[in-house]
Amino acid sequence: MGKNSLPRSAGRENSRLARGVRLLNARAAGRAKHAFPRVQERVRPSRNRRSGGLGMGDTRVCVFDLGNVMVFHHEARFFTQLAAACRPGAPAEELFYQAFDQIDVGRGGDFDALHPRLVERAGLRWSLAELRLAWSDIFAANPPMVELVRTLPRPRALLSNTHEPHVSWIRERFPEIFPLFDHCVLSNEVGLAKPDPAFFQHVERRTGLPPARHIFTDDREDNIAIAQSLGWQAFQFVGVEHCRRRLGEWGAW
Repeated sequence: MGKNSLPRSAGRENSRLARGVRLLNARAAGRAKHAFPRVQERVRPSRNRRSGGLGMGDTRVCVFDLGNVMVFHHEARFFTQLAAACRPGAPAEELFYQAFDQIDVGRGGDFDALHPRLVERAGLRWSLAELRLAWSDIFAANPPMVELVRTLPRPRALLSNTHEPHVSWIRERFPEIFPLFDHCVLSNEVGLAKPDPAFFQHVERRTGLPPARHIFTDDREDNIAIAQSLGWQAFQFVGVEHCRRRLGEWGAW
């Protein structure tokens, strides 16, 4: 045997040891190679907007209509007064809504522009200030609903078809309403209105939550149908206790 040679049995044993070491090293390298991607996978937020959200855990936002939910409104009283202030026989309600829609008051048009049209077309005898007052003084409080909303975790949102005179009136006469909400999405400020799907999607951009994390109630069936078609949890408002029960069923608390 040469000076640096080993017996054949020892050579085979060393060869097996060397292969074992190489195998262990390869496995260790494989574990290191895949360790970081697996960690990233665990923390990567879900991209499924309708089922998992965007890393927001169990966060939900309750979204409420304003009229006939947070406050009651009585338009019939206004139109009785309007008819009495117009030319006898003038279709006061029809002319009011015709001008209202032409000016697009609900999406930010100037409510005050109704006054000269009603003077001309219906013989209205009110001043602009009297028209604004009569049109705004149609609301009544809904205190049990205010208390219910106060018990809900934040964030909360308000989604309303409205306009400047009513917003100003409610801020002044019912100052507790708007501070209840983290997001007040109003048609006259956004330029969109229910039941336009884009109005609901605007809410999603404001809240940063996927559709299924929005729980919505409104007194109108058509608005509920649109919300449901977009993936929102939605139910028609029929009363405070019914609302409380539905919110509980959908995990609002």
